[in-house]
Amino acid sequence: MITIPSNTLLVGFSKRDITPEKSVKMGGYGYRKGKSIGIHDRLYAHAIYFSYDDPNNNITEFAMISLDILGLFNKYVNYYRKIIEEKTGIPRYNILIHCVHNHSAPDTVGLTDVKGFFTRTLKLDNFRLVGRGILDAVTEAKKRAKPSKIGADKIESRKRLIINRREPKKDSRYKVGVIRIDDLNGELKGLIINYACHGTVLPSDNRKFSADYIGYINKTIEKLSNKEVFSIYFNGICGDINPNLMDFDVKLDDVDKDVLYDGPSGLKGDFARARDIGSSIANTAWDLAKEIKTSDIKKVIIRHKEILIPTKNIVGKYTLKNTVMDLIFKIKYKLLMLVRKFSNISNYNFVKDENGNIKIKSEIQVIRINDIVFPTLPGEFLINLGEKILRESPSEKTFVIELANDCAGYFFSIEDYLEGGYESLMSFSPLGGTFVTNEVIGLLRESFK
Repeated sequence: MITIPSNTLLVGFSKRDITPEKSVKMGGYGYRKGKSIGIHDRLYAHAIYFSYDDPNNNITEFAMISLDILGLFNKYVNYYRKIIEEKTGIPRYNILIHCVHNHSAPDTVGLTDVKGFFTRTLKLDNFRLVGRGILDAVTEAKKRAKPSKIGADKIESRKRLIINRREPKKDSRYKVGVIRIDDLNGELKGLIINYACHGTVLPSDNRKFSADYIGYINKTIEKLSNKEVFSIYFNGICGDINPNLMDFDVKLDDVDKDVLYDGPSGLKGDFARARDIGSSIANTAWDLAKEIKTSDIKKVIIRHKEILIPTKNIVGKYTLKNTVMDLIFKIKYKLLMLVRKFSNISNYNFVKDENGNIKIKSEIQVIRINDIVFPTLPGEFLINLGEKILRESPSEKTFVIELANDCAGYFFSIEDYLEGGYESLMSFSPLGGTFVTNEVIGLLRESFK
């Protein structure tokens, strides 16, 4: 039993292996041929546990989990939360479960099944493996929790590690975010690292399990610290942000958009490039961590909100492209209605609102520690929306985590939707991006009142 000193933050870390030993279907690329054929590097469930005893002796427990997999639908997240709450006592909505969007992991969202998103996709063995890994990691992290201090900062990456695949000539940048956790003697014990990049360095013809560049982030921190520092990575707003598979000093005007999508004409990364990108992020984070000052905890706030994401279509001007997009949406919507009749086997949580409109039930979450704040997004968000969240957040130390507690598809601005493209096809919610973004900004503001 942990005795919590008044007005102290306890923090603990742990990880567990969640790599399938059997050959299974892999996720991320719908046209990947064949099942997995081996393991290049292990996949993990990383967990960080927090407990804060405020001056009034009110204890707030919460946990943040990062999984080296593609994504998890909300119904699976809530099942795992329920088990964690029963076994550890951590309130279920104080638990954040994030997937790094790794495309070299088992299929957990239905990309390789004919029935796709419309049937349960997390096979029983993998469901148990991931769940056991999460539970064991959180349980061990709680046991290891010790009094800690915390601090955070951001810095530009030294190299051009990312490219906007929809707008390659746009100079999309994302700062490397670092949250430093010290013991009470000022010794560095843990790093939370936040960046934004699709887990797609490795191409669709890779059939070996790997944590992609994310695995190299954690390995590099482990090496730099002589295994003394725990690191955990949370992916930011990367719906349209790809790893740069060209020269790191490439001129954007020379980039051909077609090569940024995996396929016959696309550029192909490899394990060496995954290592280069991961180690660059890690080294940048490590150097920044040395400059970060940590402090005692004065405030911890957690907010959770269920949201009903609209499925209403938008058309805009009646051009041929928009007419075709409208037709595609109507076909998808009819599929949605059919699937809703069998909602017990569907991954999405379709509900009717008070007006009888079909919506997707999901959630958002905000975790605040002092002026450090983590807002969550329930899917893949295009960078324009993420930039709006960062601009309008009450704190400069805002670290957005997408694909957290759900993977409800792509989310984009109305302008991006009307432009069309792959991302628009992979969504039931043309208005969802604007809606969820505004909801997140509102919850952020509420957490700073």
